[in-house]
Amino acid sequence: MDKIKIRFDTKILILVCLITLFIYVAYWTSASYNNFFGFITGSDPDVVEYVSFLGIVFWVGHIGLTARIIGVFLGMLSMILLASKFQSFSRIKILVFLALILESTYFVSYIPNTPYLWREEFTGTFYLGLGYFLQFLLVTPFLAMLAYKTIKYKQTLVDQSFWKWAGISFVTYTSALWVNAMFRWFDMGNISIDFLNSAVFMTLAIVFSISAARSLSKVESKAAKWIGIALMMIGLHYSVYLVSSYFIGMLNFVFLADIWTIPLLILGISLFFGKSA
Repeated sequence: MDKIKIRFDTKILILVCLITLFIYVAYWTSASYNNFFGFITGSDPDVVEYVSFLGIVFWVGHIGLTARIIGVFLGMLSMILLASKFQSFSRIKILVFLALILESTYFVSYIPNTPYLWREEFTGTFYLGLGYFLQFLLVTPFLAMLAYKTIKYKQTLVDQSFWKWAGISFVTYTSALWVNAMFRWFDMGNISIDFLNSAVFMTLAIVFSISAARSLSKVESKAAKWIGIALMMIGLHYSVYLVSSYFIGMLNFVFLADIWTIPLLILGISLFFGKSA
């Protein structure tokens, strides 16, 4: 059993990934608030019609996006404090706790999407609707448990339970990314390069995340390398997706996918080739 520490360069790369996520979430949050104010003021009839058409899906999603962007900001603040060494983890764990709770709350907002997409007037959206609900099941309860373990974490001890749930949450969050990447192809019913890209890299990401979780449950420093490989697979998948979108002229739609994960490739390389700690 090792004492796991996070290197300074790793903290900086995690911060970079969080900044990328913040930009991604800000893109969707700003669009949601534009629709929100357009509906409230009634200044844009198209927006009023759009929000009315979506109904509860819009309002719950709006709350979820607001929760998520606050959570990501708190995550960024936590990493800045850790990287600058102004505060120890035990002192900023309340920020991490809140960030995890808010992220888990965001996935709760996926629930109304499922019955909405399963309405009779929609065709070819069954797996998309199912995917939303599966992502909620895979993320919300596990991040909530990790948040609880975080607030109870004692840095003076090797908290094996904390690392166990960190590993489990890593597997389930990676699985949620797999669902988001794969289920959109199931409704289309065709096999393409992008489908194979998702099937290969995202499936490998889950496999390596399971190995990472096993090492984390034993509090082994080699877990960093398994985490690194899993993150590399995720980053590679979305890097290939971005390049593919460029060549087929679909860049306008890349924000529909989790392209914020691309910097995970660099973080993964750093964890894999760096000295385990």
